[in-house]
Amino acid sequence: MMIVARVAGPSAMHRFDQPKTVAYTASMVLHHEWLLPDDMFGRPSTKPPLVNWLAAPLVAMGFWTEWAVKMPMLLGSLLTLGIIIKMGRHLLSQCAETALHATEGGLLAGMAWLTTPGSMDLIYHCRPDPLLVTCLAAAWMFATWSMEAGARGWMKAGLWIATGLAGLAKGPPALLPMLFVPLAAWLIPEKKGLASSTGWRWGIPLALGIIGLWLVPVAVLHTDHLFKVLLGRELLSRVAGVGQQFGSATKSGGAMGLLLGLYKNPVWLVEKMLPWSLATLAALWVIGPRRWLRHPLAPAILWLVLVLAFFSLTAGKTADYIAPAFPAAAILAAYACVRTFGRWKLGPVFYGWAGLLMAAALCVQSFCFSSAATKPNGDHLKEFAAQVTAKTADDSIAFVATGYNTLQFFLRRHQPGDPTPEELKSARWIIMPPLDGLTPEIVSEKLPSVFSSKSGTLGLYRADEKVREQALKMLQTNKIPPHNDDGSPE
Repeated sequence: MMIVARVAGPSAMHRFDQPKTVAYTASMVLHHEWLLPDDMFGRPSTKPPLVNWLAAPLVAMGFWTEWAVKMPMLLGSLLTLGIIIKMGRHLLSQCAETALHATEGGLLAGMAWLTTPGSMDLIYHCRPDPLLVTCLAAAWMFATWSMEAGARGWMKAGLWIATGLAGLAKGPPALLPMLFVPLAAWLIPEKKGLASSTGWRWGIPLALGIIGLWLVPVAVLHTDHLFKVLLGRELLSRVAGVGQQFGSATKSGGAMGLLLGLYKNPVWLVEKMLPWSLATLAALWVIGPRRWLRHPLAPAILWLVLVLAFFSLTAGKTADYIAPAFPAAAILAAYACVRTFGRWKLGPVFYGWAGLLMAAALCVQSFCFSSAATKPNGDHLKEFAAQVTAKTADDSIAFVATGYNTLQFFLRRHQPGDPTPEELKSARWIIMPPLDGLTPEIVSEKLPSVFSSKSGTLGLYRADEKVREQALKMLQTNKIPPHNDDGSPE
């Protein structure tokens, strides 16, 4: 129900840095830029490309649609759901008070993860985060299993492969499983000294080798971009708050940025997982801090705390960063519900109705009250793209100041940056903001982020000499409006 609602509901692909992610995929398909694809402004990628590598084949087959470019996120979210159900059943079966209802508890954990505001956005969001959550959830599951009796080799391999893929999805968060293994072996009595059972001596090199499939070629072929942008502006700027030293005006604050706002991640966890986060807090309260690491749910508690702490020690905090904590929080919520409602003899039917009501409420919110529903600029963009396609077919198009959005993708094109004078001269059509004295063939409704941080309209013009002259004049006098380092308009 929720996935159908997100796919069929109002388009929100213009929010945050989704247009940039979409542009990277188009750059791979059309220009074969597999290491550092360009965005619509001609700027090289600022993230590892796993999500784009996975989306590119489907787009290359001719599916230039929102669902196709988001397919890795959809499939990853379904896999995350399966991991939570499996891991929830596994951990709850080890608790005496929930063992008899472990299967129902696992299903409830999956439902708790899926029917939250945070997951509602995550499952159909064109960013690396959904895939990162999948990889880290798998790594956490395999790490927990590897430190138990009867662990098999494929579990160890799965741990380090998932860790490497997490690095290819979003870089530094791949450190989380590498930290979880020694911490679990040190802090959880049942796993004392079992770090070696995970095969970390060969596993960490395997994970680093997977990350190196992309990082080493980038270091050799694009050394300046690696150090100045990927490591400097994207990593140090966000972590240490020294963005101004790397040309970033938005990621600053220095050491104080690390200390201020430490409360934000726990608050975001509660907010993004309502109402299930209240059950998560209840579980932590019932178990008690002194028993957190001696309880059968200790792997979930340790993972939850580790993720929150890891992303708290950054100057540039956002709510999206803590999404890898949601699976463990959902399992803790399921524990509290099964333990509490089991005493009242409320079985799976009650849980099912509760989840169905939550899912229905989130779907109604998505269709009727979300920002994409109240301001349908994303749907206007798709409509305009369809009108342009019907008019231009495969003719050449130049894009002039069309803004930070996915228009080029829906027109099956990718123009990195301003068109050159030669491209303007050879183009049969030009898309740009409406100008006095020129009559467009088609004028759009309001579209997201056109030539400014606000919505605006675009026109499709037949490229005669007068239109080309005005387009060139616009490029010379009105350069691309300023944007933040994450690609979003200021």
